Amino acid sequence: MKMNIKRPLTRSLSKTRVMQKALAYDTGLSKATINNYVAGGNVRPNEAVDIANVLRDPEMSMQIGHMMLGLFKSFNGDAFYHDLRALDAFDEKESGEEQAAYNEHHIRQLISMPRRTAEQDDELMTWLNEVMDAVLMKITLLVAGTETLGTTPMDLLQARIPYYQEQHYMRGDDPTWEV
Repeated sequence: MKMNIKRPLTRSLSKTRVMQKALAYDTGLSKATINNYVAGGNVRPNEAVDIANVLRDPEMSMQIGHMMLGLFKSFNGDAFYHDLRALDAFDEKESGEEQAAYNEHHIRQLISMPRRTAEQDDELMTWLNEVMDAVLMKITLLVAGTETLGTTPMDLLQARIPYYQEQHYMRGDDPTWEV
């Protein structure tokens, strides 16, 4: 499997101000290979991960995870400024819309029914779309917040996992990467 990372790589190189030569050196790839990826050549998944790890650009990492595994990604359009204040305002809006749909469509009652009508399934779908909007906005807010602090969502997660394990939110036997 190969993929094209031209756009996210170009944005990330510009944003992080990392030169292609430095990226090549830090990833162990040739400068010609990096230049090929910037020009639109297909990249192997393991090389895309190496590039994202070196660049430490949360938005690029989210995009790679989305492309490779179908994971959620952050919003990256131009409907709003991508700074914490603007994202906080949009997060409040999306959370409010989710809660309003939950109340309007009586979701607690709908999800407890053994059988639903097609109309009720549509109401459930309406609410789930609002949940999706709110989740993606939260992810976008998380990415921007970690960038502001000069870290990544993965770094934040790794530091937080012991707490989640202590709370029994996550198991301690999950697989980890060996470096």
